[in-house]
Amino acid sequence: MSADAMLRSLSDDSWRWIEQGRIEGAERDRISGLRNAERKGERNGRRKQALSSARNMLADGLPLEKVVRYTGLSVEDLRALETSKA
Repeated sequence: MSADAMLRSLSDDSWRWIEQGRIEGAERDRISGLRNAERKGERNGRRKQALSSARNMLADGLPLEKVVRYTGLSVEDLRALETSKA
């Protein structure tokens, strides 16, 4: 193989490696984005459930401090919940 042919072959291989790296990086980014979206959805779902439970507890007359302890929500969250139902 001539020096020119060898150089072209090495150059082509380098570009293939670069392109493959770009493709793999894009796939990793896509998967990471999906995982982040899934975690965010789970957090939102848990928060909605906690708010629903808190709404029921408050309607049953449980003290604010107990609702905070049982749901993990903040006092501010519960006060906002109370004002939004009024």
